Amino acid sequence: MYSAKNVIRSRMKKSREDYFKSLSDAVRIDLNKKLVKNILGLIPSNTQGPVAGFWPMSFEPDIRPVLETLIPQGRRALLPVTQELGAPLIFRSWKPGDRLQESSFKTMEPLSNAPLYDPEVILVPLLAFDGRGHRLGYGVGHYDRTIQCLQKKKISILTIGVAFEVQRVNELPMASYDQPLHWVVTEEKVYKFI
Repeated sequence: MYSAKNVIRSRMKKSREDYFKSLSDAVRIDLNKKLVKNILGLIPSNTQGPVAGFWPMSFEPDIRPVLETLIPQGRRALLPVTQELGAPLIFRSWKPGDRLQESSFKTMEPLSNAPLYDPEVILVPLLAFDGRGHRLGYGVGHYDRTIQCLQKKKISILTIGVAFEVQRVNELPMASYDQPLHWVVTEEKVYKFI
């Protein structure tokens, strides 16, 4: 199964990169605005729980405007911090202007003195998703372990995958530890799974 996932992973990295590069700056900005609007429409307004996003890398959509919109509304914005390989992510508070550091995965994350919180909503990056709400990540399992860990703590979380429409595939190979998403949002559609 691991080799099957790696074949798809490689293909989808290339597909996402080609798609991203084919867009003009103006089109890319417009599509990102649509994606952000779709995400904001899913985040419950009846709670003030923390929302975890991610710092974009490798042709991922830029969801920072989601967090920047929620902060003035009284929501706490979080960014993931990677620990050792195989460990769940932790989430630290973030706001625009905060100093960040580069992680071993070449993304940016808050400094170690930023406060820790458990999120109620997690915006999840991915390489591919299918019609059952399964996602294919980068192969380390951080998000699957994190979701399992939060569920064991009895934290009710909402998981929203973020992708471009070209990242949708018919079916992904799944293992027992893979965690399905509640929603996936693209620049074109909103998919509900759970």
